[in-house]
Amino acid sequence: MTNHALWFLLFIPFVLFSCGPSSTTTEKRVERDVAIDAAESSESLFRRGHELFVDRSYDSAVVLLRRSASIDSTNIRPLKDLALIHYDLALQQRSEEHSSWEVEFRGALDCYSRMESLGQRDADTYERLCEISHALGERVLFLRFARKNADRFPGDRQAHNLGLAQSLTGDHAGVIKTQKEAIEKYPHSPFIGGFYRLLGNAYMDVDRHQTAERTYAQGVEESLKRMNELQTASNEIDRNGEYQRLKDERIAMLLSLKKLHILYKETDKLHAVERLLRDAGSSE
Repeated sequence: MTNHALWFLLFIPFVLFSCGPSSTTTEKRVERDVAIDAAESSESLFRRGHELFVDRSYDSAVVLLRRSASIDSTNIRPLKDLALIHYDLALQQRSEEHSSWEVEFRGALDCYSRMESLGQRDADTYERLCEISHALGERVLFLRFARKNADRFPGDRQAHNLGLAQSLTGDHAGVIKTQKEAIEKYPHSPFIGGFYRLLGNAYMDVDRHQTAERTYAQGVEESLKRMNELQTASNEIDRNGEYQRLKDERIAMLLSLKKLHILYKETDKLHAVERLLRDAGSSE
């Protein structure tokens, strides 16, 4: 999960049956073309909708799947297909820089939230809820799902997401606690740079500048160690997402150190950091 400052308080009602944005003109036309027997069951509607979903006939699939979900609000299966449709469309539209990606992401968030409330509480569901709520800037929802994910499925990614969500909601004490624990527990994680950066930022936010400086400096060193480990293990460094993540976090911490050294007029330290930034390929 990359890219950190996209970030409410919109509560997603679990009783919505549409599971997504309101019908467009195209969807209304499709509704007329899709035959639905008034007595048809949720299960039969789901089966028909799922076949269309597999065939990527999304417009027709959405009509049948929404109808299935509205008849039986406890049926998770149509919600799963609807969630994937909205999610896939959101990614496609965002890559093409269409403004409607956010509408599709909100449709996906509706569906995944309802699935979670109905008992779908696996790691993939929480990862998707974290990703979407973060992308939409829903800070409180992001924190809620990040905490649940970290509690149920502890790991380095989950610890980083929780720290990020805590940071975005102003819980600096929470960030300090979770990221110190993560550094100790996951010293070789590709998120190690993120742990240190979030921790240093939290110290800055509570005016502990000297502690922040030490944290950033250590984070710069630990990130470089991990980068060197990856470089030794891989011949495709430029395409390695873990390496790039570490590089980006390291540069961000060097920039934070640069600001501190300027603030406190520490010329020698400033020149050293500027050299490291040049070596890292930073233009700032």
